[in-house]
Amino acid sequence: YYQYNYYEDNKTHTSTIFFTDRAIYRPGQTVYFKGIVLETDPDNNNKIKTNFKSTVTFYDVNNQKVADLKLTTNEYGTFSGSFVAPNNGLNGQMYIDDAHGSKYFSVEEYKRPKFEVKFEPIKGTYKLEEKVNVIGNAKTYSGAALDEATVSYRVVRNASFPYWCYYRWGYWPQSAQMEITNGTTTTDDNGEFKIDFIAKADKSVNKKYSPTYSYTIYADVTDINGETHSSTTYVSVGYKALNINIGIAEKINKNDVDTITFTTTNLNGELEAAAGNVKIWSLKMPTKIYKKSYWNKGDIKLISKNEYGQHFPMDEYEEENNVYKWDKNTKVYDHDFNTANKKSLRLFKLPEWTSGWYVMEAVCQDKFGQEVKEIKYFNVYGEHEKHPSTNDIGWFTSVKAEGEPGENAVFLLATAAKEVDILYEIEHKGQIVAKERLKLNVEQKKIVIPILEKYRGNFNVHFTFVKHSRNFSYTSTVTVPHTNKQLDIEFETFRNKLLPGQEEEWKLKIKGKKGEKVAAEMVAALYDASLDAFRPNYWGLNVHHYDYSQRYWQNNNGFSDKNAQLLAKDWNPYLYNLKAIYYDQLNWFGFNYYRYNNYGYYMSAN
Repeated sequence: YYQYNYYEDNKTHTSTIFFTDRAIYRPGQTVYFKGIVLETDPDNNNKIKTNFKSTVTFYDVNNQKVADLKLTTNEYGTFSGSFVAPNNGLNGQMYIDDAHGSKYFSVEEYKRPKFEVKFEPIKGTYKLEEKVNVIGNAKTYSGAALDEATVSYRVVRNASFPYWCYYRWGYWPQSAQMEITNGTTTTDDNGEFKIDFIAKADKSVNKKYSPTYSYTIYADVTDINGETHSSTTYVSVGYKALNINIGIAEKINKNDVDTITFTTTNLNGELEAAAGNVKIWSLKMPTKIYKKSYWNKGDIKLISKNEYGQHFPMDEYEEENNVYKWDKNTKVYDHDFNTANKKSLRLFKLPEWTSGWYVMEAVCQDKFGQEVKEIKYFNVYGEHEKHPSTNDIGWFTSVKAEGEPGENAVFLLATAAKEVDILYEIEHKGQIVAKERLKLNVEQKKIVIPILEKYRGNFNVHFTFVKHSRNFSYTSTVTVPHTNKQLDIEFETFRNKLLPGQEEEWKLKIKGKKGEKVAAEMVAALYDASLDAFRPNYWGLNVHHYDYSQRYWQNNNGFSDKNAQLLAKDWNPYLYNLKAIYYDQLNWFGFNYYRYNNYGYYMSAN
């Protein structure tokens, strides 16, 4: 039993979480901050510390004290204050600290950015060896177009290959990165600029590998004042100009939702309508079970399949248990689709399908008349069935792994083997709080676990067993959120377009999860969003702890493969205390058996 050793400390800890109004300041500007002080007990439960005295210190880039403030938390466990950033000395990263927490920020003589550069989404479809057009835009932060700005760009090509390429051909093809073009242009009256290039393919890569070429466009825009900002976008082009995206999981519960997402997009992920056909067949599963092999299939077979089966009845001779190579059985689905009208696909009569493995083939054409095909393999199972849906020795899935107290977590465990003894455990806060022995005999079993109030913050389940010299272990985290402590915040009034110098008031409403009134304190900040170009300002407050598994079953010395290793003296320097074998030797009394000349060593024959 392996346990991930978190540092265990039975003491109560105090921590301070700081918030600053910005992440970057100029020398001499005011740094406004707020802090919340939390006390964490050994069970990771947090509570606010009221009337807590603390000293907050401002440190410069050399960790030298600039100033400090003595503060006391209010009834909400918070304090607030401000410092003035030093306007002499070295600029850079500075921080505030109160011995229980800290917050880092930058103090720089920055020039506020005047504009930003963005690329428009890549719409439409493109073909290799044809011109591709990319449009970018430069706008000031006030929304005005930036015209007559100089744009320097370059285009770099990379290649990727479909996941099935390795399974079919046994290796991944290689294609070196290459710069396709570079140049300069200018923005027009609308702040737009266009970059055209030919989508050149790598002629050394065979079309049969279905490569997709990604062209990275780098653009640097410089205005008349010399201010420069950059942006990057990607254009994907292949021998096929369309992707079929099927949102189907590898394991499908036929007693659950029977509709999946189904879209067609160009190679850049933008929706592109297409019409075609979808067919689904059940697959012929082997009638026996196989053990997973510890080594790759050999190139040469020295014994016949018959003889191999007699000596190793549960080992694969070819790839009998490779689902991608199983034959099709019965067609269960044959329907047309048109993604212009619908972005989903309904699996009609799914509850009537026989549990097992299936293959889906979706076929259509891109705008150039090229056939586009997407193939998906998936396993259909029935939540209420007793018989396993596969021929696997071990099979596991989560039916419901998230819920509230009073609900149930549900898992399915199955085996195609006989007389399997399984150890089932529940882990909470790093401790095993329940365990049970299960026995399965060519069956599927539903595990239902009541979610208790004390399980808020998650708990974990473990299943492990050994069968036919193979070890199987499954672990799942059941998510139980702290919704009982959740606050909902909504704006009652909010206007997002204001004039400079205009006064404005925003109203917010804070309530409990059930809509009840609550007493709460809120921190908010208003700052120039263009400063995010230098250093974004992130706030984070995680006061509720969530547990994840700290215990795992593992088998370091059993039910796995081992490699042989040649051990030789003075050859394996990391090995010590080896027992060496010594043989009798002639005593040459200092005579050198080797002589040396200009050609190197040679052995004397005297």
